[in-house]
Amino acid sequence: MSDSSGNWFGKLLKKVSQQDPGVAPIPTPEPERSNAAAWFEKGNSLHSLGRYDEAIHCYDKALELDPRFAMAWNNKGGSLASLGRYAEAIRCYDRTLELDPRNALAWNNKGHSLNNLGRHEEAVRCYDKALELDASIAAVWDNKGNTLDGMGRHEEAVRCYDEALVLDPRHAVIWYDKGISLDSVGRNEEAIHCYDKALELDPRHVPSWTNKGVSLLRIGRNEEAICCCDKALELDPRFATAWYNKGNSLHSLGRHDEAIHCYDKALELDPRSAASWYNKGHSLHSLGRYEEAIHCYDKALELDPSNAGAWTNKGNNLDRLGRYEEAIHCYDKALELDMRDVTAWSNKGASLHSLGRYEEAIHCLDRALELDPRYVNAWTNKGSSLGSLDRYEESILCYDKALELDPCHVAAWIGKGISLNNLGRYEESILCYDRALELDPHDAATWFNKALAEDVLNRWREAAHSYQQFLSLAPARQYAKQIEYTRKRLQELGG
Repeated sequence: MSDSSGNWFGKLLKKVSQQDPGVAPIPTPEPERSNAAAWFEKGNSLHSLGRYDEAIHCYDKALELDPRFAMAWNNKGGSLASLGRYAEAIRCYDRTLELDPRNALAWNNKGHSLNNLGRHEEAVRCYDKALELDASIAAVWDNKGNTLDGMGRHEEAVRCYDEALVLDPRHAVIWYDKGISLDSVGRNEEAIHCYDKALELDPRHVPSWTNKGVSLLRIGRNEEAICCCDKALELDPRFATAWYNKGNSLHSLGRHDEAIHCYDKALELDPRSAASWYNKGHSLHSLGRYEEAIHCYDKALELDPSNAGAWTNKGNNLDRLGRYEEAIHCYDKALELDMRDVTAWSNKGASLHSLGRYEEAIHCLDRALELDPRYVNAWTNKGSSLGSLDRYEESILCYDKALELDPCHVAAWIGKGISLNNLGRYEESILCYDRALELDPHDAATWFNKALAEDVLNRWREAAHSYQQFLSLAPARQYAKQIEYTRKRLQELGG
């Protein structure tokens, strides 16, 4: 049974916002519009205090007095954008550009509002127009980079940030933005360098600490990642994303109880985070707390019913509890959402196998292998289903394929041993059991199967040793019948 991958690489904080569309400083007023200029200056002051509605009122007063006051139109757009009223802001920028087509700031600001409305291509054209007019404004390069990054054009975004940093190398947010784009294309070491540069300039920049932690997690430096999350939380203990990312690093280290504590902290702060519920479910699964894990996946699915991975992982936990029909229902839900979900096909096959529906199981496993011929668990599970249909030679071929892909796959060695045993090829089966026990010496069932094969070959001393090993490892409730048989057989062998 395989888990659908959790979001263990952490949650990158994306651009907090593009650089403020801003308000232009007051130009030297012309005498005939001195009153308009006074309203304009008051609007700028109110905007800088975050009092955007009042600022808009002032710009409107200025425009009543001078409807051709281009920068009043621009700055009114800035205040509207700060209130999220982007469509209105765009109309103001358009009016600015009718009056002053070479106003680079207005082109930049129009791009900012278009981007926030999801009109990314138009936004890029505005930034390009601004840069044609004045290529020396770092904020325009940064904003263009942010838009390209949001469109998935990460390498182009990096080039924009590089241009911005030539102009303003001491701008922490631009270094941070560049780090995000580098992370998105897997250039994690370079991203860490960017976050470090941002933190040199602003050691209290929480998003840079958080994203540096994500980059470190992605390259397996989990302890360092935890230190970064701790630094972010020292600066802002209520930062849910940092708790979530710390949980991911702890999970990767196998420290599941601590990870669950972090996810709980994240959920206290943001109970609607589907990702936190999802990954908490993974940690609970790793601890064998399947009912609690199912509850977490249910919460994740309430928030995001289209999360195929959550359906698959809920199915995995139901399977572990022996609730195979319910597990199959979950895998079917995952496959409705994503017919190419290899894990869902493979694990549905495993649940069908557990119900004795071997032909249906093989069909699902074949679908998984069509999608990913290197999926080891699917080869192993197919081998098991073929073996249950007494198609032992075919099952051995599947186990061999699994072992070609992963020579340390314990279940494949065990399954191959069982099929060889069922063909009467006991010496070969014992070799497979021995290899499995080298990899996992605590597997009770493998010791029992090995003992049976040795017994058939009249290798009684070796069989007695294997039976003894089985008794020392086997849980009484799970293996009651085998334990009874083993004790009786040991008495017969004088062991």
